[in-house]
Amino acid sequence: LAMEKAIKEIALPQAVAENLLSKVWVGTVHRLLGPIPGSVEFRRNANNRLAQNLVVVDEASMVDLALMGKLLSSLKDDARLVLSGDADQLSPVQGGAVFRSLALGSSANHFCADQLAALAPFSTAAQEGRKESTFSGCLVRLTGSHRHGKGSELDEIGALCAAIREGRSGDAMGLIRASTGSLQLIESIDDPLVCEILRSGFADL
Repeated sequence: LAMEKAIKEIALPQAVAENLLSKVWVGTVHRLLGPIPGSVEFRRNANNRLAQNLVVVDEASMVDLALMGKLLSSLKDDARLVLSGDADQLSPVQGGAVFRSLALGSSANHFCADQLAALAPFSTAAQEGRKESTFSGCLVRLTGSHRHGKGSELDEIGALCAAIREGRSGDAMGLIRASTGSLQLIESIDDPLVCEILRSGFADL
């Protein structure tokens, strides 16, 4: 549904939009590669590559090093890979935080002159980057949040997230203690609030 909505917002001719939607496949990375029962290998690999010209991986922060390596080796030489996610969110269960290393180890929103001209109508955050930079024109950091509304209790959660992300522990504790209801500090498992929260959480089940 999200892909369908995005394609419709581009306002493409109906025939073109329908053709694009007919070619979109949605699933997990494991399903895309084709797991082999009882094996850590996949049906799709360097010797049997994927047919897709474009692969978009959402929640890429959760993809570990081994799985990312298998995905990359299965792509065609001219395929494009788009990784989308939050470098400050969930890390892979297995080893190797590939997405976080890429996102935090490079300069975001840096593009060449031609790319800057094309982006000008849509964004003012882009800057001209050095041509020798490996990820120049490839790494975009989105800063606007549609999850935490302004002037609402959810804004307290957004401020807390920012404080934790930036390592401002004192500010984080201050926000929790000053909260008007959306944040609560539970310092002991014996706190009566634990049972209250559990009861309220299962009230509608």
